[in-house]
Amino acid sequence: MNNKDKKPEEIFIEWSNRAKSGDLDAQYYTGYMLFWGIGVKKNRRRAAKFWREAAEHGHTEAQYWLGTCYDCGLGGFKENRALAIEWWRKSAASGHRGAMMAMVSIYVLSIFVGEGKAMINKEEALEYCQKAAMAGNCLAKQFLRDRNLWM
Repeated sequence: MNNKDKKPEEIFIEWSNRAKSGDLDAQYYTGYMLFWGIGVKKNRRRAAKFWREAAEHGHTEAQYWLGTCYDCGLGGFKENRALAIEWWRKSAASGHRGAMMAMVSIYVLSIFVGEGKAMINKEEALEYCQKAAMAGNCLAKQFLRDRNLWM
């Protein structure tokens, strides 16, 4: 889809039409545009519905954002850390660096901020951090350099 000379409203219509036919990328991008209000009025509840559809069919980026919606209570979802972790694990398993670092953050928060019992363990957090660093995530690389301070 060449969108170089199109208005955001036109792009949104094209993506949403493709999303209705089951195109996973289109579902993700339609959700993204709805979430941020690009070419359409912001509607995070509808965005989350598009992301859920794509996420349930394996779209890595949609899985990450759906996890974020659950973690932050966005898109009409109640905050639910367990569901956030479930979606981030799926996304991380497909190589999504942001999801990997979200998992590390959950571990760090549970230790240093005292945000309840850790929902992932030290070994799992370290594994995600190492994978994210190997994939080029600068924050993960810094965590590993300083790991004796945070683990």
